[in-house]
Amino acid sequence: MDLVGEEFIGFLNERLVIMRDLLSDRGSIYLHIDTKIGHYVKIMMDEISGEDIS
Repeated sequence: MDLVGEEFIGFLNERLVIMRDLLSDRGSIYLHIDTKIGHYVKIMMDEISGEDIS
């Protein structure tokens, strides 16, 4: 499977939503991503988990 660009973001988004739903209120998700898509993934994570970083 060779996912790039929008396909990869969609692939990642589906899985992160599932992870968020399964995650404890005190849990964390850490991503190690390439700098080429980091800004897209940050926006996606803000939408999935909210922007509160406290």
